[in-house]
Amino acid sequence: MALQTSFILDAGTNLASLMDDPDIKVLMKEKPYQVIKGYAIIESLFMDSAILRFRVKFSKSKGEEVLRISEYYFVPGNEIDYITQAYNYLKTLNEFSDAIDLLEDR
Repeated sequence: MALQTSFILDAGTNLASLMDDPDIKVLMKEKPYQVIKGYAIIESLFMDSAILRFRVKFSKSKGEEVLRISEYYFVPGNEIDYITQAYNYLKTLNEFSDAIDLLEDR
């Protein structure tokens, strides 16, 4: 599972991989940049007491350069499938208000 979602890259992030031009190696903006219909996938999960912490990798699309990594946490329910719970939690956040589930092989 993964999500298609828009996300913001901080000012100063190298945007060259978004340009689909192999001759552009470095492209930086002085202001934040919004990636539309980007790709977000949970990279790792770990329990810390009763809190589920996880990292999400953001890229333009599957298999492309990772542009951002963010960490999130919440108190999970009793269901065993923590990955599904984590994706469902992300979709409750304003940051992921446009998220669409992408089903894929693990």
